[in-house]
Amino acid sequence: MPITVYGEVNPDHARFLVPRDALLWRYMDIGKYLDLITTSRLWFTRVSEFQKIDPYEAALTKYDEDKTTKIVEAKSNEELKEILMQYGETGISNLLEQFPDKSMYFFQLLYLSRLPHVHLNAYTHSVSCWHENPTESDAMWALYAGRDAGIAIKSTVTRVLEAFGSAERTMSIAKVTYDSLGHLSVLSAGIFDSLLVKRHAFHHENEVRIIALTMDGYESPQWTKENQTYNVDASKPVVPGVHIECNIHSLIEEIIVSPLMPLYAFQAIEEMTSRVLSRRIPIRRSTLLAKEDTLSPSRELAAMLEHYRRTGLSGLR
Repeated sequence: MPITVYGEVNPDHARFLVPRDALLWRYMDIGKYLDLITTSRLWFTRVSEFQKIDPYEAALTKYDEDKTTKIVEAKSNEELKEILMQYGETGISNLLEQFPDKSMYFFQLLYLSRLPHVHLNAYTHSVSCWHENPTESDAMWALYAGRDAGIAIKSTVTRVLEAFGSAERTMSIAKVTYDSLGHLSVLSAGIFDSLLVKRHAFHHENEVRIIALTMDGYESPQWTKENQTYNVDASKPVVPGVHIECNIHSLIEEIIVSPLMPLYAFQAIEEMTSRVLSRRIPIRRSTLLAKEDTLSPSRELAAMLEHYRRTGLSGLR
């Protein structure tokens, strides 16, 4: 199944749309880089692993929590309808009008039935995290690679689509949205929305995620290649992620090593890269912290300095 650009077809998901020509960066340590180029597989981390560090990852937003509390605490159909309309839940609100004889609890349960999907999303999906930026980022070097020992690979959305064009998994690429005003919801119709809304505190990451459906570890006893059935159990220990094959030459536009990496280390990585890859990919040291002297004296100033050099102070007037 070919990888898709989330939000490209459905306008309801437009806030997650990343342009196909967007420049992407993946900052990593040397071990992850060597793993990538020697196996032609990119590592995807199961989202539930991120929750061990950030409990708000792939969780209900504050907006969703407030909405859920009010819906559960409603005392009548009229009050429930008012709350649903306040939060834009027109679907359930319309059903409430169409079936006035139904119990209020029926509509509350109908709303609550969407919550487990958000919870399970973190266990059934894995992601590869990228940084969108037209240029290098000093902050990303420091956070994810190291200024003297890391590597960044440069790519584009179009290259990602080509690299994973033959993937057998359900995959998509999308831009993370940061909830700066506290008004975003993950309880929308989009299957990936809960994986793409983060708190404003992380907006410096300017993150783009490649998302893959990864049911690995949840296969039922009756599972076969022809009849793929799963029993998703969040309490069951499963692998923390998966490697997914990709076309390295399609994926990588350029390889950049840390700005302060010693020359001998850069040369070793350059040599290793050329040995492993069948075709050459441009590789260079980052110039982020290199300062070029771009000031050039004017012709008049240069002549004056040369005259001073030849004549000394006596030549000055």
